[in-house]
Amino acid sequence: MKSTTAIGKIKSEFSLQNATSYGGVKIFLVFLEKIKLADAMRSFS
Repeated sequence: MKSTTAIGKIKSEFSLQNATSYGGVKIFLVFLEKIKLADAMRSFS
């Protein structure tokens, strides 16, 4: 069984002072989801 959660539904809060460099990746993942990158990559195979 395959289960996925839309990135946009994941809540985030930017209050951690010592966050890692991956702290802002959610915004980028939402963008990739919006342009349907995963679907485009599947069409190449």
